[in-house]
Amino acid sequence: MKYLLAALFMAGALVASCNAQCFVARPRQLKADETLEGCNYKGELHQLDSKWTEDCVSCSCSADGHMRCCGAGKGPAMQGCEFKLNKVTCEHEPVPSVSCPLTAKMA
Repeated sequence: MKYLLAALFMAGALVASCNAQCFVARPRQLKADETLEGCNYKGELHQLDSKWTEDCVSCSCSADGHMRCCGAGKGPAMQGCEFKLNKVTCEHEPVPSVSCPLTAKMA
């Protein structure tokens, strides 16, 4: 039973990692006398050809100014279980509940 629960949790973690929410942003149109300096994310300018992670969202700014960011997604789906994003580890963790087979003994 312990191995079945571990397998179910790992399957849920795999679904979570495949369920990432991503977006791509193109650089703004530059005027003739402007040069591209980087990518603007939440009001902060990031250098071209750079990568960063903030609040469990991993982003990259390419050399041509295209920005791609992927978040942690909604998390795994499992009958009777609720998951919460841990912003320190950026992993979805089950919330203790009697109805969740992963945490029934913890609740």
